[in-house]
Amino acid sequence: MAREPAAEECPVNLVTDEDLALARQDPAFRYQLVVANLRMLLDEINKMRAVRSDALDCKEIREGVRLAVQLSELLQRISGKGASAPGTLGAGHVA
Repeated sequence: MAREPAAEECPVNLVTDEDLALARQDPAFRYQLVVANLRMLLDEINKMRAVRSDALDCKEIREGVRLAVQLSELLQRISGKGASAPGTLGAGHVA
């Protein structure tokens, strides 16, 4: 039988259906949700880089970096549509 990972092994807070529904309705929440997930991804990539001797050749790190780029592009699109995020030019507009 497979064991459940300990809390310290699995720092991921899964996004709920309620989170997704709210993100579809609230641009500011959607922005914050993407930001939080991007930060988590970057933290995990940095941890992997620190402990792996093959970090330059690591497929998981490359995939993580590609996903981080996609999340960054999504943040740019969201902010352009008016998410009420600090420092965005489009604040106040409805997506």
